[in-house]
Amino acid sequence: MTGPIAVTPVLFMSDGTEYDLPTVNVPASGVATVNVNNALSSAAAANAGSLANHLSQYGSASLRFSGVAPTVIAQTALGSPVRSLSYVARFTGILEGQPVSQTLEGLWWTRDAGMGGFVSLSNASGGVRNVSVQAITANGQAQPAQSFTLAPHAEQMLDLVTLVGRQLNAGEAGGLRIQFTGLEGEINVVGGLESQAGYSATMPFWMPPMTSMSASGIVLGHAGVMVGAPDAMMGFPAGTRFTPYLALRNLTAQVVPTSLILYTEQGTALPGPSQTLQPFESRQVDMSNLLQGLGMKDLNGMLTLAVGHTGQANDVIAAVGSADASGTYVFEVEGRTAEQGLSKQSPYWTVKDGSDTMVAVWNPTPAPEDVIVTLKYADSSGHYRFRVHLAAYATANLDVKELIADQSPDDEGNVIPSSKQEGSFVFQSAADVHAPLSLNVNVGIFNVLKGTCYYGTIWCDGYTGVTISPSSLTLPVPGNQQMNALGQYYDGTTPGVNAYTTWSSSNSSVASINPGGQVTAAGNGSATITATAKLPKYGQYSGYNPTCAALQIDQNYQAQAQVTVPACAVPTNYRQTSFYCASTTGVLSFNYTWDSSSGKIGDLASCTIQEVVRYDNNGVPPSPPFPNFTFPNPTVIPPNSSTRNGSSALLVDRHSPPSGSFVKPYSESTFNGSQDYQWNCACNGTGWTIFPGFQGIPIVRQVTKPTGTWEYKITKSSQSCTLVIPQ
Repeated sequence: MTGPIAVTPVLFMSDGTEYDLPTVNVPASGVATVNVNNALSSAAAANAGSLANHLSQYGSASLRFSGVAPTVIAQTALGSPVRSLSYVARFTGILEGQPVSQTLEGLWWTRDAGMGGFVSLSNASGGVRNVSVQAITANGQAQPAQSFTLAPHAEQMLDLVTLVGRQLNAGEAGGLRIQFTGLEGEINVVGGLESQAGYSATMPFWMPPMTSMSASGIVLGHAGVMVGAPDAMMGFPAGTRFTPYLALRNLTAQVVPTSLILYTEQGTALPGPSQTLQPFESRQVDMSNLLQGLGMKDLNGMLTLAVGHTGQANDVIAAVGSADASGTYVFEVEGRTAEQGLSKQSPYWTVKDGSDTMVAVWNPTPAPEDVIVTLKYADSSGHYRFRVHLAAYATANLDVKELIADQSPDDEGNVIPSSKQEGSFVFQSAADVHAPLSLNVNVGIFNVLKGTCYYGTIWCDGYTGVTISPSSLTLPVPGNQQMNALGQYYDGTTPGVNAYTTWSSSNSSVASINPGGQVTAAGNGSATITATAKLPKYGQYSGYNPTCAALQIDQNYQAQAQVTVPACAVPTNYRQTSFYCASTTGVLSFNYTWDSSSGKIGDLASCTIQEVVRYDNNGVPPSPPFPNFTFPNPTVIPPNSSTRNGSSALLVDRHSPPSGSFVKPYSESTFNGSQDYQWNCACNGTGWTIFPGFQGIPIVRQVTKPTGTWEYKITKSSQSCTLVIPQ
């Protein structure tokens, strides 16, 4: 948005009791953070009576603001520095539609024996919802379902070990299936894994695959997997080494062969052993053995792990990350499909209170890609922008704390002030923010002293709607005008999207529109022009869906504009205003004018006024005495004369002697014609119409000798003009 937005965070206790926090003003492109623990402490002190019986150790939150989703994007970081545990929860909206059966599929895994975890079910709707939870064994067998009833805005916290029905062993993996009837987003699910040693990770939950979609080659990219000793600048204790982990789950009822490829930062591909997953199977892959088999056991740095299969994006969940030997530090890396999309953004980076933010950007294509990374400041006071060149399949790893410390100016001369400690990211093509881009992004926020690390959510940039310019117009027949569809991009810009737009008119007899957006007026009335543009939608990339493309399928935005075609104006009250005889040339001239039926002479721009003269004897006068000349019969004065346009309100009609010399011997002779004045307006569609009283006007041409001198005389409308001819 281009201006600040007032956002009210709302906390719901586990029983659904609502508690509103103070409203926060979020600047345009800015960031605001809210400490939930402090808010709850204040709530307990200020509302000891009303909240005493409702305060809980867990609950849910929502955001209230004016505007359309996702005008505000947000995430919640959950952590326990004492136990070095950290998790991420996302804010999601409720989609419109009819209540149907909804399913979420989850993946859990264990690093050590005795690990545990939790699953949180929160009801974001205003009605009671019944939720079913099933544990899925490693070989894909569904355990008996457990049912829970959630009151409006209530939350239920479940124990993973209880759901599985036994203690968990090291190296295990399994699944969870959450089902309810309602709208997508009404039940939100968050899951976490933890051990006494401090190991913690967020369980992924995905929507099951859409079986109606055709199968294709899918690659889930995981950029920024830490291996071996971390960069000394990150501040980890000496001797800290990271080992990757990988857990997989097949969400389909079919066997799914899965490939594993590790890419170095330079883009070198190192294929690992394939993994064939049985229906609904979950498993862990021993990454230490995989690295050793690839000769990389002593590697120090970052890798990108690509998990590939043929099918749909949601067929296989992959939980990927790195952990140190003690499990204190866990860097999770979300998987996102390798695909072409538009720009992307992440809502939060921080270097506050000893934290740091790492960013990994991976080019998943065989062609080089140039990327512009923009760090925006939380207070919306500025930004820092720089270009990253990525070779084929290469990865760039960026450290925000290092960027701030470096103090190098960007292309605009900006440096990041040391006072800026929070903000957001935008990742776009170097060509333009609206240009297609192939890029996988992972953001990790960590604090070495607290032993916490959580990933930042990523959003697919795109469009929130479409408008038409102009939104209304008045167009006389046979006028035409170009209309343009403008996409409403997430950042407030409105690029033209005619290439992705189809046009239609509610009444083509009034106004038609061609495929390029040009409107043509056809007849009096009003018509609605509709633009339907198929555009990539703005939405959350991570969470229940690992692909932008699935968010954008058949995302049609519509806009309408009104076209008014006024009633056809026609010329009226045709009349002669003056005449003139040029005695030296024998030209008899008349001036005519007229009015408009609309009262506005300018409305006659589509009209033409013309004269038609028909002569006796097919236009051939007697010779002698007239010159040997033939009048065109009929004579139609060309309608392209500037003085004959309807909006000029002037017609100058000149009657000249026949061209050539009069022929002797002279004799008194007469040659006759008749003249009509008529009009034609394109908007009228009735053809030529003769003005009342201006049909068959006699024109008399004579050679005469009234006083002993031979003369040529022309007479029309009671006016004459005489020219003495050679004697």
